[in-house]
Amino acid sequence: MKEIPKKKYLLLIIILIVTVILTAIFNNVIRNYNYIKGEQSPLETYISKVDIYELNIALSELNETILYISYNHDKNILKLDRELLKKIKIYNLENYVYYCDVSDKLESNKYIGDFIINFPTINGKLKKVPALVYFKNGEVVEVINSDNKFIDSEDLIYLVNKYNIGK
Repeated sequence: MKEIPKKKYLLLIIILIVTVILTAIFNNVIRNYNYIKGEQSPLETYISKVDIYELNIALSELNETILYISYNHDKNILKLDRELLKKIKIYNLENYVYYCDVSDKLESNKYIGDFIINFPTINGKLKKVPALVYFKNGEVVEVINSDNKFIDSEDLIYLVNKYNIGK
């Protein structure tokens, strides 16, 4: 039986490594494209996504929740989503943070009216998204908007520490 030279094995290993790396890069590019196109946030694969109209039902079953209200089609939002995802994983908050996508209602600001109908106590507090809303026993306790400054992952940690969420 003829023996295969070691150089061919090395070449095969290099080809496999390059293939895996190129596949990972391609996958990342496709994910980013789909996000910017408005199809999916990176958070949707890790935390629960809720619709504005289903929010009352979801909150009635939970003691405390942080609702992240946001939209797609923006590179700054993509960056924020990734930062939030890291913090959610580090602090094990996947059972406490929910995602609400208002992309389709963004231009008309209709989402604000929808939230006010479902949660009258949010009136005047929710001004601009992205935003973080802390709910305790189904009631709005605190809202962090992007009206003065664009929210960041530290705002999530602020709410977690202030209200001892997940501890």
